Amino acid sequence: MEDVLVDPASPPEPAPAAGACPGGTGPADGPSSGSSGWTVVMPLKASARGKSRIDLAPDLRRRLVLMMATDAVTAVAGAPGVARVLLVVEDPDDGRTIADAARAAPVHDRSAPVDAHVTAATSLNAAIRDGAAQAGEGPVAVLPCDVPSATAAEIGAALAAAHRHARAVVADADGIGTTLLAAQHGRDLNPRYGPDSWRRHVDDGAVPLDLPAGSGLRRDVDLRSDLAAVTGPATRRAWRDSGEGAPASAPA
Repeated sequence: MEDVLVDPASPPEPAPAAGACPGGTGPADGPSSGSSGWTVVMPLKASARGKSRIDLAPDLRRRLVLMMATDAVTAVAGAPGVARVLLVVEDPDDGRTIADAARAAPVHDRSAPVDAHVTAATSLNAAIRDGAAQAGEGPVAVLPCDVPSATAAEIGAALAAAHRHARAVVADADGIGTTLLAAQHGRDLNPRYGPDSWRRHVDDGAVPLDLPAGSGLRRDVDLRSDLAAVTGPATRRAWRDSGEGAPASAPA
């Protein structure tokens, strides 16, 4: 299985025009048609019960869940190649809070629209399928809301690389789970999030995109100890103000 190197320090390639293949030639598993931009589906479990493995008081944990999602959504909305962000939420209040905060964040020259879709799905993969069904035509990516250190540049570079393939996947920092899953058509996503999800996505035909282990796009937050390295500003501020700990300094 091919590994595709993604260099977030280099400007991401523009999305291919309709009917064109990146670089003039397409690989055997590449898309049959292009699109002007990605819809990124971002599922979020209700903040009142999300991230239960983070050992903190429930109110603080809920606030951090919302701030992590705000950082992640803001980065995705500002990423090159993204046409729309679709939050898939269980709790309508979560959707409004995050979408409003992301829209108000003055950190990117451009920002894709952020919409919230309330799902009745009770599992992550079912919520993703529900969101993908709302995405319409064109390429669709999935990124859970627990990657507050991901940057717009990293996301744009990964999506540009994903455009070369029918389906592509990014592993978490441990190389076991999945952060980003992308497909040229939402119906082809076939999400398999859960235990050993990266291997299951690869075995199902998704091409691995090889990002550095330190990439924010690979650093999801599952445990209290993960918060120390978070660089997303909303999460850092909430964690600092809580008095529970101080995240690492953001890169210069």
